[in-house]
Amino acid sequence: MRFLNIFAVFSLLLTSWFSVAETAKPTLTVGQTLSLPELNDQFDKKQALLPSTKWLVFSHDMDSSKLVKAAFENKKSDDLLAANVQYYADISAMPSLISRFIAIPKMKKLAYPVIMDKEGNVLNAIPKKDEHVTVITLNNGNITQVNIVDTSKALKVLIKSF
Repeated sequence: MRFLNIFAVFSLLLTSWFSVAETAKPTLTVGQTLSLPELNDQFDKKQALLPSTKWLVFSHDMDSSKLVKAAFENKKSDDLLAANVQYYADISAMPSLISRFIAIPKMKKLAYPVIMDKEGNVLNAIPKKDEHVTVITLNNGNITQVNIVDTSKALKVLIKSF
């Protein structure tokens, strides 16, 4: 009986800890100023969030990256720059061997930069949903909208100048 009481208390504490950890996770919201450190793209070139960026496109899993790839088909780095779009990807969930030998070499074939968070600690405040792309609309670095879309067509519609 004593063991069951200890187990019940331990379970309650563990559940409470996970609830606090989940609610303590910061999330970007409308009205905040977005500030990100420099991160490397797929060519190990340092990239910064540009003051002119109007749309930050964010993927965090394979399905969301496929949506971005479909929406950005035939786009080049200059096209994204002219449209004031920057593409960020959280690849931290990917095993390092897979990212190093398969995913990043594939990304190098893309004609636009993919700014990567390899550790998962820089972009973790961006709201996300599995199999969806997050699009943060910015005005001089201030967040004016946060949209989560599930199709490449919806992504293109959001980025009006695309």
